[in-house]
Amino acid sequence: MRPKRSAGLLLLVTGAACLAWAAVAQFIGASGEVPAIVGLLVFTAGFFIAF
Repeated sequence: MRPKRSAGLLLLVTGAACLAWAAVAQFIGASGEVPAIVGLLVFTAGFFIAF
């Protein structure tokens, strides 16, 4: 795999993990706005880098 694509996929996975963390935080009643925003930005950046 190309280095640029693997870096993008790594960002995709990291962003998805942040989004999952935000979902769990919202479910248990904690604040999940910051992880959701960061996760969305990282996920989007990873998508555009990988593809």
